[in-house]
Amino acid sequence: MAASNCNNPTGRLYVTDLLSKTSFLFITGADLCVYPRSRLRERGTHLGYGLFAANGTSVRTYGCITLRLDFGLRREFSWRFVVADVTGPIIGSDFLSFYNLLVDVRRQCLIDITILTLNGDPAGL
Repeated sequence: MAASNCNNPTGRLYVTDLLSKTSFLFITGADLCVYPRSRLRERGTHLGYGLFAANGTSVRTYGCITLRLDFGLRREFSWRFVVADVTGPIIGSDFLSFYNLLVDVRRQCLIDITILTLNGDPAGL
């Protein structure tokens, strides 16, 4: 089990990607990962697909991008983000579930609970 270095007194969990130096907000209640359109050179055109914020307002989307991320755990992550009109990058429950990560709200840390195993030869050959 490994934990990232993410002490933050605000009550929100932000973890910085070591590759891009971008800070990501981890929201366990978000269904998917979202990346701000404003941070991209090519902004794309609005798609018919829309998201809804927690307060019920509509959020416009502009396609998807795949990012490679390193949060200081023992592995790197590759994930597809929806590009949208949001203020900052958000990691949602889709990413957390797929990579078997936990958000520790009390200690303000991201925890990798992946168990590494090696299957041996049962016959001893």
